[in-house]
Amino acid sequence: LTKVLESLILCKAASFLSSSDHQFGFKSHHSTDMCVYALKEIVRYYLSKSTPVFACFMDASKAFDKLNYFTLFEKLLKRKMPVLIIRILFYWYCTQQIRVKWGSAMSN
Repeated sequence: LTKVLESLILCKAASFLSSSDHQFGFKSHHSTDMCVYALKEIVRYYLSKSTPVFACFMDASKAFDKLNYFTLFEKLLKRKMPVLIIRILFYWYCTQQIRVKWGSAMSN
């Protein structure tokens, strides 16, 4: 049922959600493989010009563990997303409980 609800919400909300063309993950037709390809092509281009290439990488995986839902909902309101959808998401994310099952063991 959750997948059906997610699909319905996404269909209704898609027109209110936009992102940069530079975002590769979590976006239709934009896999992280495309990001790796773009990086390789940029490096190849500058190396062919005998130019030094410098890169900086940041691991932001922990940033996704600390999402402030209230800030997210405020941003959705500013994008004029229907309040009903935001209320559904608000209830969904503020009341969820998550557990991991491995074999017969269950996390707290």
